[in-house]
Amino acid sequence: MAAKTPKVWSFTERATLEFWVEDPRRGERLEDIHLDSEQWFQWLNLPSSKSFKFEPVDQRTSDFIASKETKTDGDFWYAYKKVNGELYHCYIGLSKDLTLVRLREIGLQLLQTAKNDSPSSQQSYIQEVHLNLPGESQEVHHLKQEIQRLQDELTNSRLELEKNQSICTQQSAAKEVHLTELEQLRQGNQRLQDELANSRLELEKNQSICTQQSAPKEVHLKILVESKELEQLKQENQRLQDELANSRQTYLIACQEHKEAIQQLRHQNQRLQTECDQMNEEIKQLYAKYGDLKLEKIIRHQDSERVKSRTTLPEQKVSLSNTAYSF
Repeated sequence: MAAKTPKVWSFTERATLEFWVEDPRRGERLEDIHLDSEQWFQWLNLPSSKSFKFEPVDQRTSDFIASKETKTDGDFWYAYKKVNGELYHCYIGLSKDLTLVRLREIGLQLLQTAKNDSPSSQQSYIQEVHLNLPGESQEVHHLKQEIQRLQDELTNSRLELEKNQSICTQQSAAKEVHLTELEQLRQGNQRLQDELANSRLELEKNQSICTQQSAPKEVHLKILVESKELEQLKQENQRLQDELANSRQTYLIACQEHKEAIQQLRHQNQRLQTECDQMNEEIKQLYAKYGDLKLEKIIRHQDSERVKSRTTLPEQKVSLSNTAYSF
């Protein structure tokens, strides 16, 4: 059996919104998944989860196919819907952004875009021009462009925020490496100091023996050799102490630089988060203020047409930009 696209239903008559997914291998019910639950986001993050179909019960929004695109900087979900032979699409977000509210917003956005591009919508817009309402229509057009721009800026801010978080993680790992190297140098220095102390004790013992009795020539030669070895050990110990001091200084400088960099990234992340929140609030206000403006114009025009159907001027053609993509 060919693989099927999993479907997601919303049951608004229940107190808890439930979602369930068809098994793409057998087309059978797999399990109930509660929206915004850990299971739902785990399923979205699976490598095998490439797409699903959202079918809302609420007729005020639209169904669509959600498809995941994997890129170097993460997985991104996009919504696709074909209406009257035209394919419409828009960006949904990361897997963590796929909540019920977001899915309904995307469905409503696709539905409104399809209605605006339909022939009946274009006809209504042409007749609105005859009703001397070009200022309001132009305002709606500018508002849509502003909303799209804010959404793009929000997406870029989220990507930059995730990139900065990755840099912070890498710098923390580099700090751990420096600490490990410093600990190894300390252990090596302690070992050399112990060897030096043992050599000094041995030398003092030999010198005491030579003082108490006439030592043969071989003893003197042995003492001379051990003295040279002791001097070499002193030099080696001094060299290691210098290296340890340099390493400690380098580590302190690196730690300070990492601390400053992390602090700057935290400030930048806080700024980006604030900008994201402000953009979300602006988008919500724009939708709340102008979301139903187009519908009110169409109703007002239909009422006017019933009264002045015989006095309407001939229609004028107005070219509209179509943002849809053909299959």
